[in-house]
Amino acid sequence: MRKHYIQNIIWACSVLLMSCVNDVTPAQQEKVSLDTTKVAVATLAGYQPQTRTATRTTATHVKGTPVTVFWENTDRIWVKADDGVYRQSDAATFPIMSNKAQANFKLFTGYYHQFNPEVRYTNTSSEHTVIIQKNQSQLEAGKFNHLGASGDCGTATAIGGGGDFKFTLQHKAAYLCLYPRIANAGLCPNIRLEKITVLSTTVPIAGTYNFSDGKIKDKTPTTPSNSITLNTNSAVLSTTTSDAKSFCVVLCPNSSILTLNVVYTIKDPLTQVSVDITKSITETFGEGEIYDYTAWLDKDILFIILFINPKFFTWDAQREYWFGYENEQPILSNEKPGATTGPNYPKLKTDPRWYHENPSPSTPSALAASRSCAVCPTVNELCWYVMKGEPHYDSNKPWSFKNHLYKGGTWLKKKATILQDNPSISTWRFTNRYPDANGVDRDWRTETSIKLNENPLVNPYISPSPTLSVTPKTTPLSNPNEYFFLPSLGSYLWDKNYYMGAKGYFWGQDASPNSVNAFALYCEPTKIYVGANNRINGFAVQAFE
Repeated sequence: MRKHYIQNIIWACSVLLMSCVNDVTPAQQEKVSLDTTKVAVATLAGYQPQTRTATRTTATHVKGTPVTVFWENTDRIWVKADDGVYRQSDAATFPIMSNKAQANFKLFTGYYHQFNPEVRYTNTSSEHTVIIQKNQSQLEAGKFNHLGASGDCGTATAIGGGGDFKFTLQHKAAYLCLYPRIANAGLCPNIRLEKITVLSTTVPIAGTYNFSDGKIKDKTPTTPSNSITLNTNSAVLSTTTSDAKSFCVVLCPNSSILTLNVVYTIKDPLTQVSVDITKSITETFGEGEIYDYTAWLDKDILFIILFINPKFFTWDAQREYWFGYENEQPILSNEKPGATTGPNYPKLKTDPRWYHENPSPSTPSALAASRSCAVCPTVNELCWYVMKGEPHYDSNKPWSFKNHLYKGGTWLKKKATILQDNPSISTWRFTNRYPDANGVDRDWRTETSIKLNENPLVNPYISPSPTLSVTPKTTPLSNPNEYFFLPSLGSYLWDKNYYMGAKGYFWGQDASPNSVNAFALYCEPTKIYVGANNRINGFAVQAFE
């Protein structure tokens, strides 16, 4: 984090009464002469320096480089006239349209002959009122033309007299400049930043403030808000190579140390998945200072995005389900490949993507995987994971697949943790036995009394034991290091994906006796269970921890 002061220098030229009078008609000249005791015309020429600071109302800011500062054509200033009354200038005009670092401000009322008049910028209809908006909007990353409308404010004492002034504007708001990034170059182009929400855990950071003394620091506003939401206009994010994608929030400064929770809402327009990722900031926010913070949204944040490369197979096939046709693989639930590419899913027994069949179909028996599913848990292990793995369903856990964003999945205790928590379960027993409903250890790999469903589209699937189904918890994990995560990848059947992002299906190591089915783990939001399904399905294949 780096902070620095915001400072804008404005130079004012002499009062231009005569030049304006010479341009009016005789009737107007007479009226001006009658009103000279009340009215004068002053033009203040304002200049914006190029410094390592952000601007009062508009800037482009790249971390570590000078800020390019501009005036907005809606800018107005308040100037304290000789009679002690603040009067508002006309909107800024530009003598050189291509150079908005210089602007003129004209006042058609009040005298300004005394030395050192006060200048204020509030961007409201009153010199005594500043509004830090709780809803701010930045249309383009790195360009801060929203600061004036968001609550930027400042004061100055104009040095000089006789209508010839110069002054430096002292900013009275604080500025949080955020650099959200996604390190993964594949995911980054497919993600949009929808909004940034800044939440104060203690005092208000936005609202309507009394500016009668030229300060808002430490004040309690009317209509107070402990949150500010910055609309980022579905901004494209940066990767590790760019500092240009920055977003600025105007907030009220405070003498106390503030803890802010900054929530980044990102969205994948294709999958329509939105994820809130939170990072905390603790800082004393001084007036006129800008604070730079970088936030990696796919690492070192409270919610880490898992970048996964799942493998889908029919049960124990030699090749992946979409091998050779990866560009046709549906990545959305209920999505089918385009008509021009064709449904190139496994159809023939001669296809290396076809499932592992029993050696003798006429006399089916238990069959252990020897190809792709050899790394999967045995059916006994699946049973232990369900019953002793304390499943938790996490609907907000983000993960990335094929450079797109998804969320949701199941947490299970790791094998080592299950064995540690249950001394009666030996390593051998974990793999080779699981008790039936009567408490008798059985090897479910060879159990022939189980009737299993042959239809791959019928639910529910029949489990080896009526007790092998649990409702997952939804509370946060007390010790995440003791768990591993199974994303809700859905499954493939023929040319279609089912339940991507909603449910997870994971093959086990064993085919069931007397059946064309194989055992699998089913992870759903309301139920985790062991069952079996037709081997033709394309389920995820992976080793469990």
